[in-house]
Amino acid sequence: AQVVEAFLNENASQLTYHGLAQLFAGVGERELCVFFRNNHFCTMTKRNNELFLLATDVGFFDQPDIVWEKLTDITNDNAFCDGEFHVYHPRKKPAGGA
Repeated sequence: AQVVEAFLNENASQLTYHGLAQLFAGVGERELCVFFRNNHFCTMTKRNNELFLLATDVGFFDQPDIVWEKLTDITNDNAFCDGEFHVYHPRKKPAGGA
């Protein structure tokens, strides 16, 4: 029981490095699939040998330029991308708040 508990604590994101490597190996270029993680289903695809998850969280409702999340790490420290799979960089607001 302690081994299982330790595994679950170490892999709270529900993804291991082994699992991530298997996704890279198993998902074909431009293939669409369903990915289940953190108790959510999402659409996954692979472009230029990188994995992307469709950003469907309600928190992105007011962010039309955020379409994909690049899946590069198991820690959820991933970049967001636009519809063309380019890394999203927030636009700076002009000085003066206009």
